[in-house]
Amino acid sequence: MQRNVAFSDLVEKEYPHAIRFSIHSYNNAGPKYGIFLLPQESSDNTLPGTPWHRVICEDMDGTVHSVELRDVDQSKYVLYSKYGRAWGFIEKMAVDYHRMASDCEQ
Repeated sequence: MQRNVAFSDLVEKEYPHAIRFSIHSYNNAGPKYGIFLLPQESSDNTLPGTPWHRVICEDMDGTVHSVELRDVDQSKYVLYSKYGRAWGFIEKMAVDYHRMASDCEQ
């Protein structure tokens, strides 16, 4: 934590007019502004989510959003793999569509 504060102070001193972005939550009044790296559900937009703390969920209409793993509705989503590796969760009714699309690519 002390290194982070020291680094922030150094950046602020050396680049006083720079716009600074962070993946952490800020009030966005400056000097840092929190940004979202991943799309999130509208009810979850208060804190930016990072790829290493969240999972991807894809809805039937193609909408992609991220949620914490514990918040994935297992009755609605199923784990989906790409290239033999876990990719994220996809809405159950959309799984057949992705299987068909994958079959067409081969």
